[in-house]
Amino acid sequence: GSFDPRQVMAALGIEAPKTKDANVLRRASLSAQLAGDEHQVLARNLRLVLDGSTVTGEAGVRELPKARLYARLALDKLNADSYLPPDTAAEQGAGKAGDKAAAKPDAKATAEGLLPVALLREQNLDVALQAGALTIMTYPITQLRVAATARDGLVDVSELRGSIYDGSFSVPVSIDARGKQPVISLKPDIRQIDLGPIAKQALKQDVFAGRMNFNGAVKVTGNDVDTWLKTAQGPNTLRLDNGVIKGVNISDALFNALGQYQALLPALTGRDAASIKGKISNTAIESLLGEMTLDRGVVRNQSMKADLKDIQVGGNGTYNLETQDVDYRFQLKLDKKYWGEKYAKMAEYAIPVRCNGNLKGSVATLCGLDKEGMQGIVGQVAKARLNEEVDKEKAKLQEKLNEKLGDKLNSQQQEAVKQLFDVFKKR
Repeated sequence: GSFDPRQVMAALGIEAPKTKDANVLRRASLSAQLAGDEHQVLARNLRLVLDGSTVTGEAGVRELPKARLYARLALDKLNADSYLPPDTAAEQGAGKAGDKAAAKPDAKATAEGLLPVALLREQNLDVALQAGALTIMTYPITQLRVAATARDGLVDVSELRGSIYDGSFSVPVSIDARGKQPVISLKPDIRQIDLGPIAKQALKQDVFAGRMNFNGAVKVTGNDVDTWLKTAQGPNTLRLDNGVIKGVNISDALFNALGQYQALLPALTGRDAASIKGKISNTAIESLLGEMTLDRGVVRNQSMKADLKDIQVGGNGTYNLETQDVDYRFQLKLDKKYWGEKYAKMAEYAIPVRCNGNLKGSVATLCGLDKEGMQGIVGQVAKARLNEEVDKEKAKLQEKLNEKLGDKLNSQQQEAVKQLFDVFKKR
């Protein structure tokens, strides 16, 4: 039969935990068939019901007397958030007013390390769990599958996969705790996950949308965040499709930045920054592909390409995970198909942009036109304009000569004069 866990705890003098949902821990039941011999003890046909969730399968201990923990369990659904402690007003206030204090790790935990290495070395298990639906930290995961083994300090999570936001993830993890420092290896494979809800939850505002694909390998050594960041290494590839940066128009930002070179925009487009300003406040990202390598805590982007629908972007750079120093160089080029012939001249030039600084500072001042590169473009544009003016003057001079000498020169002499001006035009 079923029972009320809260009533049982009260009868035993145990204070029931406070939960976000006061209606949980109200109904439970357990049934199983116990069987065993000198090698194992198992609970077969296990059925555990807790509130609206049901776990079935089998679990127990194998390889006696070494006692290897064994489980093959299936969960239909669970909202794990309902069983977490409720957020109090005081805790929320402390989170906003004292982020730095709250972010400081516990001194004991820091000294011992984030991973319980001694405990991991003692583990001897072979477990697997599948869940139809699991909500944790408000993230709705479906078709979750976790499978792990551990023996003699080597933990292998061979499966950690599921579906979320119309996409899927698979992140196998291994932890080698046999040496002096644990070594953690991950092989993330994320496919077509909608980043919009994730970004909205993390940033508390609707600023981004798009589908992400990410795959690669990451390996870190040590047992604290700083050491992980310093030792992180491995190749990775990021792809983003059908993305939107909301509230930011990169084209407008580019034209406004170019406005500081007063004669440049009129020379290339016949218009100034104010008249070019668009009506759309978002930036569409048709596709983005970035190939990167983690090298001792530094992300090195060998190649990054993005199609912003109206602008093509290429670039490369580095990002230091530990110090948060950023140094990226991009080339932005107008898409001729989008902008048409009016902007054909400007589309010939790749506008250089550099993002250099530290993410701990002002992000607004992180990126700007690369002054050295812009000097080269200004020089090229000025030279092109000068050549246009020279060609116009040469054409006028040739026309005047033809008017004065046209009747006096025969056809061969006229052709000789034309060839002479053609030579000057090429210079």
